Amino acid sequence: MRLNFGCRPSSGTSTAVLLLLVLAVAGCDSHEESRALYRKGQALWEAGQHHDAARAYLTLAEAHADSPFAEDSLFWAANLYDYFLDDIELAERYYRQLLVRFPEGDRHFEAMENLARLYELNDPSRYKAVLMYKKLHATPALAARQDYFQFKIAQVYLELGKLDQARFELRNIIAEHPHSPLLPEVYYLVGYSYYREGRKPLAVVAFNQIGKDFPDAPMAPRGRFFVADILEEEGLLREALKVYESLQGKYHNAAILQKRIITLKGRMGRSVR
Repeated sequence: MRLNFGCRPSSGTSTAVLLLLVLAVAGCDSHEESRALYRKGQALWEAGQHHDAARAYLTLAEAHADSPFAEDSLFWAANLYDYFLDDIELAERYYRQLLVRFPEGDRHFEAMENLARLYELNDPSRYKAVLMYKKLHATPALAARQDYFQFKIAQVYLELGKLDQARFELRNIIAEHPHSPLLPEVYYLVGYSYYREGRKPLAVVAFNQIGKDFPDAPMAPRGRFFVADILEEEGLLREALKVYESLQGKYHNAAILQKRIITLKGRMGRSVR
């Protein structure tokens, strides 16, 4: 006997086979319902009805937990609350729910990274962000992004005021990822961490290193601008002016640079009198 696993049973089947076919038909109906809800969520999103789109996705994820669309629906619902509805609490809730329900899912690591980013926003949850980024850093499937996740760990430590731990992470990037495109930003954060500790000579060394090793990087003029700022703070006005003037045509904010030059020249003029 040839079995038909479409959505209609054939005649002449046994009771056991008929039961299997009934279950298969129920599965077909369930998948069609979930597909319809998924498409509804997409249509509502495209129409700008973000609350209704999120509700459609969540209805699918809850009512059709075994649907092949369930994981994506949870992810897109969390995305809507995250990026469009500005509801961090609900975004976190549904990212966390996805991590629990789909530990091997296609969206697992993406949801984890988004959740870590949200945890960064509030001081009480920043340690959770560190833990998330450390998990991502240790994931073999994400080895190509290890430098990025370690950089994020360093950034969060800086936000927490853990400057030594931040520099430890940054130095590891320099040692373990010598060709990382993040190195100019790494040196900038090293310099900034020293500046926050009041260790200005070491900050100047780090900022200048960007220009030496990566002269064409966008961070190079920013590092030099910070050097000029430090020189100005230390009362070395002529040296600071020389650095500011060397940045003309290179610094990303020409108006700010010009204002600094004019203000510094005014300070120097008053000091001469």
